[in-house]
Amino acid sequence: MGKLKIVTFNIRAPYDAVDGINAFVHRAGLILETIDEEKPDIICFQEMSAKIRPFLKKFLTDYDLVGHGRLADYSDEGLGIAYRKDCLELFGLEQFWLSPTPCIPGSRYEIQSEYPRICVYATLKHKDIKTPIRIYNVHLDHKKDEAKVSGIKLVLEKIEKDNSVMSYPTLLMGDFNAEPDSTPIALCNENKSFPLIDLTKDTGSTFHDYNGTGLAPHARGKKIDYIFADTKTYKTAKQMYKWEHTKNGIHLSDHYPVCVELEYEDMN
Repeated sequence: MGKLKIVTFNIRAPYDAVDGINAFVHRAGLILETIDEEKPDIICFQEMSAKIRPFLKKFLTDYDLVGHGRLADYSDEGLGIAYRKDCLELFGLEQFWLSPTPCIPGSRYEIQSEYPRICVYATLKHKDIKTPIRIYNVHLDHKKDEAKVSGIKLVLEKIEKDNSVMSYPTLLMGDFNAEPDSTPIALCNENKSFPLIDLTKDTGSTFHDYNGTGLAPHARGKKIDYIFADTKTYKTAKQMYKWEHTKNGIHLSDHYPVCVELEYEDMN
């Protein structure tokens, strides 16, 4: 039975210097090797910076990459969705800002960090699956709890609205900057209008800060990366694991990419 492999991957934005041996310029080869080994069908990237985006476009030759920056001119760090072009077709794409005015580029909540936050949403059709699948990629604010709550409420409202028009298999994933006992995660787990289930509830920590050698000494060993699925899609999930690849002391990122495999025949 064929499988659909999907990954959420906070790739860590700084390109050089600041992370020492784990600067992106040193991690890049391991990232490409791991993607080539794992061969995921869909990758949701967070922290895709202006330097990392063209690198991925150039070297992920089996994939198309969509998504852009979070500022008003679509520059700076952003989110990306990469999908295998041999088996997946893009049916729809939208990016909106987590703010009271989500259609205005660069907009943000008054109470949040200095960075705008976004959600990239793609509808993809696999050649062997009758029904398209919706993928929502999000990176919530890293400082203000109120902004995290407002942001995830907006995303959940968008998911409910889209599925009220046409119901498709739905996955919500990314870096929520929120631990399992937090309000944003409770809102996802307890969403009644369009129920979601955490496929990654047993991952353990996903943010590891380069195994405690990075720049965040007070935020090590946290689960803040998630993949949620609608109740029907949840039943098709057959495997979940973290990418924990290292090479000569170099890690893929300061987060573990989290991967799920769906048996797509069950989704028809």
